[in-house]
Amino acid sequence: MTIYILDSNSELCAKYLDDNSLDSMICDMAQVLCNAHFHNPIKSGFVSCSWIPLSQKKECKWTRWIRECKANYLWLVDLLYECLMEYRYRLSGHKMYKVLCWARDNVPDLPNIVKNNTHSTISIGIKDCSNPIHHTTLPLVMPEKYLKIYPFRMINVIESYQAYYLAMLNKKIHKIDDMDVCKCSICDKAFKSKKFKWTNREIPQWLQL
Repeated sequence: MTIYILDSNSELCAKYLDDNSLDSMICDMAQVLCNAHFHNPIKSGFVSCSWIPLSQKKECKWTRWIRECKANYLWLVDLLYECLMEYRYRLSGHKMYKVLCWARDNVPDLPNIVKNNTHSTISIGIKDCSNPIHHTTLPLVMPEKYLKIYPFRMINVIESYQAYYLAMLNKKIHKIDDMDVCKCSICDKAFKSKKFKWTNREIPQWLQL
C-alpha cells in the first residue's frame, strides 16, 4: 500500500504528493476502505468494484488499522476526499470518487470508543461533525532506518513518512532497490527536469535541496 502521511493536515498531505504518488495513493486508500466493508458488511450493500477482499495473510498494517475503530475509517475517508480534490485541481476527476461517496455514506459497524490513549485529535471536514474525533496511532509501514526517533523513544510519524517518501523517489531515480534518503545533484536535476510532476503546484520545500 502506497499511503504516505506527509503532514498532519490532510489537505497539505495531498498537496505534497507528486502526481503519480497521488494517483496510486487514491487507489490504495479506496481499496483499504472497501476491504473494511468486506470484513464488516452493512445492510445497504456494497459499491461495485473489481477488488477481491484481501486474505488475512495478505492484509497490511493499514487494512488492520482501519478496522480498529470508526474514527480511523472516517479519518481515511477525509484523507481520500482531500486527495481526490487535489487530483481534480491538478488534472481531472478521478474514477475513485464514486467509491469515496459510497464509503462516506455507508460507514461500517466499527467500535466507537478507543480503548487506549494512543490517539491524536483531528477534524473530519467531509462529514458534518462539530466535535473532533480520535483515531488510533497511525501505522508505520517503512523500514526502521527511516524512523525519526526522538528522546524517550518518541517517533515522529510525519517526519518518518517524509523520509520514506523521499527515499522512494530517490529509488526511482537511481534504480536501486535499497535506497537511503539522498539529495545528490542527480536527484536535484530529476526534480527540476520534471521527472516527477506536481501539476499546478510547486515542489514541496522540504523535498528541495
